[in-house]
Parts: sequence; C-alpha cells; structure tokens
Amino acid sequence: MANEKTAPRTELNIVDITSPDQEVQGNIQTTDSVISAIVRKYALSVDGVIRFPNQGLVDSLADILSKRNSERNIIIKIKADEGEEPLDGAVITLSLIFRFGVCIPEVAQEIQRVVKEKVETMTHYKVAKVNINVLALEEVNEEAAPETETVDIAEDEEAGASK
Repeated sequence: MANEKTAPRTELNIVDITSPDQEVQGNIQTTDSVISAIVRKYALSVDGVIRFPNQGLVDSLADILSKRNSERNIIIKIKADEGEEPLDGAVITLSLIFRFGVCIPEVAQEIQRVVKEKVETMTHYKVAKVNINVLALEEVNEEAAPETETVDIAEDEEAGASK
C-alpha cells in the first residue's frame, strides 16, 4: 500500500452562476476555463494590448501532462484561501504585453472595465477585482506588421540602474 501510486487529481473550479432571482429549476454551473475564454477574448480586444506572454516550453508541457484547463496568464480566484475574508465575487488576474507608447494606466483601466462587464453580463457572476500585470512592452512596426520588438521592463530598469 505504501508504494501504491495514485493518479494526480485535476480539479476544476466549478462556478455556480444560478441567479438568486431566477426561478430555480436546477443549478447553472460553469468552469473557470469558460470564464478564462471570455477574459482572453475581451482583454485582447482592447486597443493597446498586443498579446498574452508566451509560456515557456516546460510550462506548456507541464500543462499538457497535468491536463491543466486554464492558462497561467489568466488566474481566476473564486474562493478565498483558508483564513482569508470571503471574496465578494471573482478576482481575475491577467498578465499581458502592451504596445510600446500607450498610456499604461488608461489601457489597464479599460481592460478592467471591459473584462468585468463582459464576465458579469455573460455569466451573471460578480467580479470583485480585475488585476493587470504588464510584463513587457512591444513596439509594433507598422510597415512590417508581423515583426515586433519586445522591450522587457525589468531589463530596461536594470540597464538604467547600471548607467
């Protein structure tokens, strides 16, 4: 029994989106991967957002092997951790790459507004917060659209500190 291997558990976060004022004929539930799909589509539609960061090869393989359902660039927290105050809705955290030259706070606020509105409209599940992590800026070459130059914010700060 001690050497017996058990298969790793893969848990889906089930979100009950049954409306309290709905005539109850059963529960309506979705998974966080459905919410992630909504978040991905509408975050990318905001002007100034280039893309989600690429996952490394090791992370991608680990996700495939573990049958992970959502990506690492969108984190959806539905329940409070043990010892925390209960959440007043979902907490959504996004990691993104913005276009170089945009006003970062304005783009981030638009993402927060659009994501909150679309998730709440499409699922009737309340969104408490939308956190935005800007991981890099990319300069888009207008003439040759497929080519982009990535500017890593952390590397720029280190270069500035060493001057």
